Amino acid sequence: MQVVWQNLYDTSSSADKINLYSVRNFLEARNVTKDPMKDVNAASDLLETYTKSLVVAAAMEYFGVDDPNDEPSQNAFRLNVHHDRSYYVRTVLADLIDKCVIPHVSEINYDVPQFKCILCPKVYKTKKGLQRHTLTKHSLETAATAQQTTSQVAEGSQSDAIFNCARCSLGMCMVAMNFVDARRLGNWKRLIRM
Repeated sequence: MQVVWQNLYDTSSSADKINLYSVRNFLEARNVTKDPMKDVNAASDLLETYTKSLVVAAAMEYFGVDDPNDEPSQNAFRLNVHHDRSYYVRTVLADLIDKCVIPHVSEINYDVPQFKCILCPKVYKTKKGLQRHTLTKHSLETAATAQQTTSQVAEGSQSDAIFNCARCSLGMCMVAMNFVDARRLGNWKRLIRM
């Protein structure tokens, strides 16, 4: 659980919707802190709610559903095409997990994102750092131009970054939920295997 907290619970970026800290604030789970071991049960409950919401969001994306009450527009069960329901469920779940939970090695970018100033050779790790640099070191007009250029470059990869972040979050949360479930059931053999 602490690994999930290290990667997903960041108090400095509470505006990120995928951040566990922003979910904590939205659900008003004030008894959950930066250290999940202070109140393991509250942290487990928050993690369970967060994981279930990610699973529902992934399923809605996979089935092409905008509202939970809508009919699926993709990957729907059709009796004349899928004659065996159990085979359909196994196939769809395997495909859903493959597309929405497990990132493929070719899709993972191991390089730390860098934001380069177009006006000088400086490189920054965050977009905010680059914006601060352009405002303080360059004139206001050139800073505005640089920010527009940076926004256009970052915009193309933004949706993939959000999807991959959600995918990795869901994968970590599923492993953590397996741990929480084994702990609640007292299944120590399963805990040791993890």
